[in-house]
Amino acid sequence: MANKQGLYIKLLEKKEWNDILILEVEESQSGFIESAQECVIEAQTNAYHMCWNFYGIYNSGILIGFAMHGRQTYGIIPYSRVWLDRYMIDKNYQGKGYGKQVLLLIMDELYKHYKTKKIYLSLYEENTVAFNLYLNVGFKKTRVVDSNNERVMTISKRQ
Repeated sequence: MANKQGLYIKLLEKKEWNDILILEVEESQSGFIESAQECVIEAQTNAYHMCWNFYGIYNSGILIGFAMHGRQTYGIIPYSRVWLDRYMIDKNYQGKGYGKQVLLLIMDELYKHYKTKKIYLSLYEENTVAFNLYLNVGFKKTRVVDSNNERVMTISKRQ
């Protein structure tokens, strides 16, 4: 379902994953997120095959970005976290006010899709545009820094 501006997200079937390969970020952002190609390769490897999914981000039917998400589990321990692992808007569609609108759509869908009350993500704090976007919608910094030196952030669903 599209919002007032024609923005919507769609859970992509595995056969549609290659559709996102046309998407790119600005060169100045390339150190902050893996390329679409790297994301698809990662999701297709055996280690990630069952836990990663993609949402295509559309504006009036035109693919403008993607989000990669999944449930991280820890072996036999009955514990898991829902991660918004990647989120990007193509360089040709950045700066048009889509970031926050789409992020809110994605968050609502992740809460529903995974029946969770909490979402995690990690990012380089030097990525100030993304960092401020996440803070603006309610994500909180944790004290945790992951193995890539990215700050872990989390948000809980409001009741």
